[in-house]
Amino acid sequence: MKLLAQLNFAEMPELPDFPASGILQFYISVSDDVCGLNFDDQCAQTGFCIKYFEHVTEDNAELVDDFSFVQVEEDDFPIQSEAAITPELSVEWVLPSDFQFEQYAGMEAFEYFEQFDDEVYDEYTANGFGHKIGGYASFTQEDPRYDYQDHTILLLQIDSDDDIGSMWGDTGIANFFITPDDLKKKDFSNVLYNWDCT
Repeated sequence: MKLLAQLNFAEMPELPDFPASGILQFYISVSDDVCGLNFDDQCAQTGFCIKYFEHVTEDNAELVDDFSFVQVEEDDFPIQSEAAITPELSVEWVLPSDFQFEQYAGMEAFEYFEQFDDEVYDEYTANGFGHKIGGYASFTQEDPRYDYQDHTILLLQIDSDDDIGSMWGDTGIANFFITPDDLKKKDFSNVLYNWDCT
């Protein structure tokens, strides 16, 4: 597996129930053409892996800095360059593609948006894409959480993005979800991983 992303919670704005410190790492398989997805059980960490290090050393002498022993093919990896993203707090609304939309709106998305002009739907759905931690996820196809309804917290979303050389299939998007209880316990063994593309 290869490192996909790393979150240093000490360098981020605090989010409810997320750790205030420590490092969370996301690894995905480079040995298949679906970037580690397990279609039978999307929480089984067989083709992906989440590692949390609550206590982080700042002693450079204890760190490994020579990774020449790692031999992986990078051609099909969804991110082709190293990138850093600066986190900032923002507010967003639940999208019609989110399985929780009906719970919040009180009606199914199609019925809800029938009340308005097409411009309202277009404006409403123009948001939600991009890279994020927390908030509401975006999908190019269907929310996988209809089958995993306890995984309501968006742990990480990585979008296709030319600026960081990121491409999930054909301009797709990747998401990692966790249950509220597991997040509070800092238990990252039951994370839902999904990506889809147009």
